[in-house]
Amino acid sequence: MKILVLEQNRNLMELLIDILSLQGHEVFDADTVEHAIQTFKDNNQNVIIIDFEFQNSAVEIIKSIRNISNDVQFIVLTTIGNDNFISNVKQYNIAEFIPKDTSTDLLLGIINRFIKKVSGITKDNMKSMNQKAKILVVDDSSLI
Repeated sequence: MKILVLEQNRNLMELLIDILSLQGHEVFDADTVEHAIQTFKDNNQNVIIIDFEFQNSAVEIIKSIRNISNDVQFIVLTTIGNDNFISNVKQYNIAEFIPKDTSTDLLLGIINRFIKKVSGITKDNMKSMNQKAKILVVDDSSLI
């Protein structure tokens, strides 16, 4: 499973990188919208986790990537009360909206359950699975 992570919050991005790396995934990062889209074109991720605030371009990114692939699944991290954003991206077949104020443990649990569901991983075959996923983490922070 290949995953693209686009997260505005540096601490959350690093946490996702660490946790997903510990789970055996290969993690990539990028610092611009253009680099994120090019990385998707080059790697064709299955799941994209995107912060609705990412470089104020989340709708543009979702639209651009959806024009490349109808198969990719989007998980959008959003804030409560952001109905305008949600209504703008619903047309792009978003699989999951997760409130950003969700606890870290619950957020990671939701993401992991979704990844398992999309990849068809069960408890029985999870231990025997040696396949690595590719993950792209994108952040526009100057700290990269």
